[in-house]
Amino acid sequence: MDANRVSQGQRIAGIAGVLLFVDLWMSWYSVNIPGNLGKLADLSGVDTTASGWQAFSWTDILVAITAIVAIAGAVMAANAMTNPLPISWSQLTAVLGGIMTLLVFYRILNQPGPNKLVNVEWGAYAGLVLLAVLTYGGWRALSEEETATAAPAAPPPPPPAPATPA
Repeated sequence: MDANRVSQGQRIAGIAGVLLFVDLWMSWYSVNIPGNLGKLADLSGVDTTASGWQAFSWTDILVAITAIVAIAGAVMAANAMTNPLPISWSQLTAVLGGIMTLLVFYRILNQPGPNKLVNVEWGAYAGLVLLAVLTYGGWRALSEEETATAAPAAPPPPPPAPATPA
């Protein structure tokens, strides 16, 4: 494993992927129970929060897949493994990250349940930021790959030889 083979973009995406995977266990939503019932829930120790895993039916799985793709791309680059996919890991990371950033942004604006009862917690905002960073890392790794594979410019032709008098 050679960490020098991992580009800056792949490192950004990989680290964001690890943090995003951990963030799925943090509190994304909470329920605001009004009145005495809320006080009773607080006293009895009822958990009124939901993690990313608990709050979603399929979005959480797609977020986890996006995180795993970002991590796998960095690990495969570090181990100099060949890519079995028809597209690069950076392309896949950038596209999945962009789609999931938009989807999580939508889920923050349109949280599950009525707005009076459901609060968006810090885990959802952290997830949104981490997805945006992951997308940036994938995009940057993609541009770094294009720069590295571009053919070097040909050297300029030598200047013409001065004419010699006869």
